[in-house]
Amino acid sequence: MNKIMECVPNFSEGRDKEKIEKIVDCFRGKDNVKLLDYSNDEDHNRLVVTVVGEPEPLRDAVLEAIGKAVQLIDLNKHSGQHPRMGAVDVVPFIPIKNTTTEEAVALSKEVAAQVAERYGVPVFLYEKSATAPHRENLAAIRKGEFEGMAEKIKQPEWKPDFGPAERHPTAGTVAIGARMPLVAYNVNLNTADLSIADAIAKKVRFLGGGLRFCKAMGVELKDRGIVQGVDEPDRLHADGRLPCPRDGAHGGSALRRERGRRRGDRPRAHEGAHRLCGVLPRHRKLLDGSGARVAHHGVNHCPSPKRLF
Repeated sequence: MNKIMECVPNFSEGRDKEKIEKIVDCFRGKDNVKLLDYSNDEDHNRLVVTVVGEPEPLRDAVLEAIGKAVQLIDLNKHSGQHPRMGAVDVVPFIPIKNTTTEEAVALSKEVAAQVAERYGVPVFLYEKSATAPHRENLAAIRKGEFEGMAEKIKQPEWKPDFGPAERHPTAGTVAIGARMPLVAYNVNLNTADLSIADAIAKKVRFLGGGLRFCKAMGVELKDRGIVQGVDEPDRLHADGRLPCPRDGAHGGSALRRERGRRRGDRPRAHEGAHRLCGVLPRHRKLLDGSGARVAHHGVNHCPSPKRLF
């Protein structure tokens, strides 16, 4: 492959294995498209797929998967701990090799137009593709979630960029855009008190005065009797490293542990207590401030694009 674009679509299905496989099958066996990773979380009731490919075949595979999700997922019957506004919640495009942010933006708009035309699902452009500053942040678009979007979408400031100004009755709405690499980092706390996770997340995320380029929220894992903090550093360094402690995942973990200790809680120290979700280049290190390699549970690795293609 000469030009490589990445896409990380998030689907609102993490429990029905048959539906999950039908969605993921849309990325299998396609020329110039490579499925790198997919993972589902039953507590979040969410599926995250990581796929790369040449822009045009990648576009076609993503559109097929979106159509399959619209067909299979009914958000009226959906429940989970992760915020969601659509059967396909968010579809980011990330330039990887011989592609630019401008090309990722153009691709996102092309896919958005097709989603609205083919499936009748309203689309909001976000991040680098956003058409207004208040639409850049996914959390702002998704506020109110599927249930609240029925009225929100009728407001002039929240008219979708593509599609009808009416929530799809079962598939909701979707955010599509271009962004830089992002890694979700989950930390389990040994408490069932969601207010503690929320308070720590507020201190960790940038909007609360915490880490630069970091988003965070608290979620409840009822079946496990604990709560979880989800950190999302939304920038990587030019050489592929995750940001340093004051700016990213490892720093988020350290600050989250410190905030937790002050409140009498600390992340569980068993397998799966804290993990990076998604893929990282195999030959690039997760660094602490001194340059030492940091070990984490649940880190998924994949080869760099040069090794894959």
